[in-house]
Amino acid sequence: SATAVQSSSATAQASINTRTFRCVVVDMMGHHIGYVHMVDTSGKLSELDNAHTSDHLPLGEGILDLDAIIDALWPYAGHLPYWSLDFYACHDAERTGRESLQILREKVQRKM
Repeated sequence: SATAVQSSSATAQASINTRTFRCVVVDMMGHHIGYVHMVDTSGKLSELDNAHTSDHLPLGEGILDLDAIIDALWPYAGHLPYWSLDFYACHDAERTGRESLQILREKVQRKM
C-alpha cells in the first residue's frame, strides 16, 4: 500500500506493506508524527496526469489495510486534531469523501 508519513524532521514515502510500515516508519518515527495523510489505492498508477501518481480510491476499496494502519498510528497520532484523506482524481469526490470519512470515523471510534 502506498503510505506517506510526514514528521517534524522528515517525510518518509514508499510503497510498503503494513508490517514494514509499522516496524520501520512508525516504530522509528512515531514520536515525530505531526500529520497523517491517507490514500487508498489499487497499487497502480493513475491514468490521469500522465501517471505521476497512484490511483486514489475511496477508503476500503483499495489495498490499504486501514485497520492495521490505524492500530499502528494510534499511539502516536491518535491525539492529532485531524488526519487528511486524499481523493485526487476520484470520480464523484464529494460522495467518496463523505463515505470514506464515515468509514474512518467508525474505525477511530472503536479505538477510543
